[in-house]
Amino acid sequence: MHEMMLRSTGIALALAVALTGSPSQAADGAQVYALTGTCGVMTIDGNDLASQCDGKLVSFTTPNGRVGFIFTVGDMMLTFSGRGEDQTSLAGERASQPIDTIRLAHPDQDPEKLDTRPGSGTCVYGNPFARAMTVSCTVTAQQQLYRGEFVTDGTPPAGGAM
Repeated sequence: MHEMMLRSTGIALALAVALTGSPSQAADGAQVYALTGTCGVMTIDGNDLASQCDGKLVSFTTPNGRVGFIFTVGDMMLTFSGRGEDQTSLAGERASQPIDTIRLAHPDQDPEKLDTRPGSGTCVYGNPFARAMTVSCTVTAQQQLYRGEFVTDGTPPAGGAM
């Protein structure tokens, strides 16, 4: 678990750099959490890749207010992110986060050269500190469907402020 947390945190930090444009800004005040569970749905460019999605998910909030989720799919990461200020509360300790950007990345890829695509959609999620919950993201970008659904195993997330 500790090794997964370190790798996931490194991935999240690299993506946060790409979101903020600065390693110091990305690390200063970023919130990064690693979650464990099961990925049940994964669609990239309209292709079903659920069998390649693993049991790790990273949730992050950058200092500039972007909120996102990083799904790992084989050796690739798919990030859904949006402006945290646009988030709305839902019943049952859930939230709906509008998503305006997706990013596709490989572990050794330069964070400044990520495949970034503007998109439109939402991620709906619960409170991972309270109990097992689901993160469900659906976004259309460049006329393609991107979906990820992850059910946590109820273990409290590892991580916090960087």
